[in-house]
Amino acid sequence: MFRPCIDVKFLKVVQLEQGERLALTDERTPTEIAKIYRDDGLEGGHMIDLEGGKNRDVILPALKYHNLQVGGGVRLNNGAEYLDAGATHLIFSSAVFTKNGIDWDGLNEIKKTFGKKHIVLAPDVKNDRHIYVDLWKTKTSIKMNKELLQKLSEYCDEFLIHSIEVEGMEGGIDYSLVDYLSEVQNCKIVYAGGCNDLSDVEKLHSKKLDITIGKAYYTGQISHDDLLVINRKLRD
Repeated sequence: MFRPCIDVKFLKVVQLEQGERLALTDERTPTEIAKIYRDDGLEGGHMIDLEGGKNRDVILPALKYHNLQVGGGVRLNNGAEYLDAGATHLIFSSAVFTKNGIDWDGLNEIKKTFGKKHIVLAPDVKNDRHIYVDLWKTKTSIKMNKELLQKLSEYCDEFLIHSIEVEGMEGGIDYSLVDYLSEVQNCKIVYAGGCNDLSDVEKLHSKKLDITIGKAYYTGQISHDDLLVINRKLRD
């Protein structure tokens, strides 16, 4: 299935290349785009504050449609605010994955506070398969593998995993990572990075993975209406 996304920076909806270079700015507000997703029945999307909480004032209103996960600056002390505003899930990355390893105590506290059903973990990786955090600038000591994902799945409802090198480049998805993730048992995984072809949605669905599409969606290379059609087909 296709999962929509909204990335926010400078109070605007944006798309970046590899998490750094600004590729485009959308003139619509996060709330306007979230309403489109709601009206067209697109569920399971995510909204990321690329400035770690600085865009709270435009993000909170967009959660009222109860159709978006939220990440970027989400912590133990503010997660409830986002859930109360309508977020379906809280996305955690650098609050859990640290330069020197996984904060298991913190992860246990997150699960205890918010409940497994409201948690998404985002172990984003480069080609070396190490997890990167802090807007993908910090390489952690954690190398992703199937055993680790299985263990982490005890703490979350699903995973959101970006292939960093191809993210925002529209040069095609990371099939090596996709094939690897498809072998992970009993884990709900959303893949992100490089999608430039509508057929990728069906290809990943056949591997029991969902896919989020950013830049190719916002530029219109892959159309909103076509994605609605493919989602209805896969849902039926």
